[in-house]
Amino acid sequence: WSGDWSSDVCSSDLNFKEAKNQFLEIVNNLKPHRLNQRDQALIFHNLAMTFFIENDFKNSQIYFSKLFTNYEKSPLNSSGLYHLGLTFKKQNKTKEAKEMWTVLMKKYPKSRFTKLAKKEIQQ
Repeated sequence: WSGDWSSDVCSSDLNFKEAKNQFLEIVNNLKPHRLNQRDQALIFHNLAMTFFIENDFKNSQIYFSKLFTNYEKSPLNSSGLYHLGLTFKKQNKTKEAKEMWTVLMKKYPKSRFTKLAKKEIQQ
C-alpha cells in the first residue's frame, strides 16, 4: 500500500479497466490465444462480471448469455445464471430474471447460487 488512498483507488480502477480491455481483446479473437474450454469460459465469466460491477447490465447480460450458450458444461454457469438473473432484475425485467433463476435451480440444485436465487424469487 502506498499510503495514499486516492492513488491506490485510481490504480485499482486502472487495473480493473485494463483487465476488462484484455478480456475483450481475447473474446474478440479467441483462436490465437489457444485457451482451453475451461479458460475460455473463465474469461467470458470474468468479462461479464466486470460489466456487472460497472452497472453495465446490457453488456453483462451478453457475456453471461454467451457463457451459458457456448460453454454449457462449465461449472461457472451456476454463478453466470444467477448474475444473469440479477442483470434482468436490475433492468426491471422480473419475469426474465425468474426464468434464469428457475433454469439455475433445475440445472444446479446444489449450487450456493441456487440458494441465493431462491431468496431473490421470494422477495
